[in-house]
Amino acid sequence: MKKTGIILALCLLAAFVSGCDFLRTVAGRPTSEYIEAKRQVVELQEQRIKAAADSAANAERIAREAAEHEVAAAAALDRLNRESRIVSVSRIYNIDKSSLSSRYYVMIGSFSSVENASALAEQIRAAGFEAVLLPYRNGRNAVALDPTDDVVRIEASLRKALDCSFCPADAWILAVE
Repeated sequence: MKKTGIILALCLLAAFVSGCDFLRTVAGRPTSEYIEAKRQVVELQEQRIKAAADSAANAERIAREAAEHEVAAAAALDRLNRESRIVSVSRIYNIDKSSLSSRYYVMIGSFSSVENASALAEQIRAAGFEAVLLPYRNGRNAVALDPTDDVVRIEASLRKALDCSFCPADAWILAVE
């Protein structure tokens, strides 16, 4: 009996010293190492699911914003056309189309003197706008501001410029097809 007690005490001591993993292994249960690896796999799967959901929500938000921008762009074009503020570059035969890098320009003035055009461009820059000189084939220089490819932005630039002292009331938008 003494032998059995000693063996039992040694087995308990070995189980206590080696931790629960010994008993789990003997019982055919998963060890703490396996449980930790499984927890990491589950955590990674949850992260992937969350990333996919975030990506889907982000794609949905981008699509909604694009649709809203398309509606705003159509409305801006409609307003500008009703006000006769937008002119197609095809109607301006004197302009060098190769010098146009953006789709829209707010046209402020045209000068035969480069110095006068540059002086207006400086006033425009001082007011916080981007100013560009567009050469005409006949030697004149047009002064334009805030070139952009976005019709909503160009309409906002026109409205803002109309409140400035340098901007004539008949400023208009040049549209490059």
